[in-house]
Amino acid sequence: LSARAKCRLRKARSSLVLPSDMAAGTAPPRTSEQYSEGTIPALEGSVRRQVAEGSYDFGANKALLKLYQLYPGRCDDEVLGMIFAKALAQRPCADLKALLYMCPEALMEGSALAKRVAHCDGLLDEGKFSEYWKDVRDVDAVVPVSPKTRDFVVGLLADTYQSVPMAFFADILGLDVAAASALAGGLDFVDVRGDLVFLTSTPENQPRQPGVGKAVGLDALLSLFDGDYAEKSKKKKKMTSTAAKAAAAASSPE
Repeated sequence: LSARAKCRLRKARSSLVLPSDMAAGTAPPRTSEQYSEGTIPALEGSVRRQVAEGSYDFGANKALLKLYQLYPGRCDDEVLGMIFAKALAQRPCADLKALLYMCPEALMEGSALAKRVAHCDGLLDEGKFSEYWKDVRDVDAVVPVSPKTRDFVVGLLADTYQSVPMAFFADILGLDVAAASALAGGLDFVDVRGDLVFLTSTPENQPRQPGVGKAVGLDALLSLFDGDYAEKSKKKKKMTSTAAKAAAAASSPE
């Protein structure tokens, strides 16, 4: 990738939206019992149903993580990893960032799946897609996240490029060329022509014009902090000039 392309990909990756406020599925309890230890089994059951059915409920999952904070001895390491994996699949929503911020390090250390999800999330942030597709296989074995991650990565490409080689398109999606061509064929904003993949033009993927601006001098900056600076500077320059002339006259031969 060129330096400019890397910069634009980093900008696109950082454009995460706010965490989900509401989602389909079992809503978390909204009563005085919300943070009761007795609600943990029901919420854990909700997480397992989300994995089995492909649904998602950020509110319920966040409530369960809060309960794990309050009752760390009740934390189910596998369920904690599932919560994180479901959130990873929601990019560009920042659900996982919010959950990672909430989760105590001690809970993370006890869940191999949760640590793997956090690691994979970091690889996405750094644009290390080849490493991501290798390391996310352990997550996919429990919670399939790759299909939604590919949707996210295609969105990054569409925000950065107008066209890319098919080999690059396949590599960044962790697919072979045949599978990448099949995926592209199902997207209405992607057009495959020979060895190139064309992405619909958007304001985001247009060439950037380098900014050209007039340099601001030190005197202009200092005058912002001292309204009388310009007048003082003129007087100082005049005095310096007068002194220089006097010195020159004194040193000149008779």
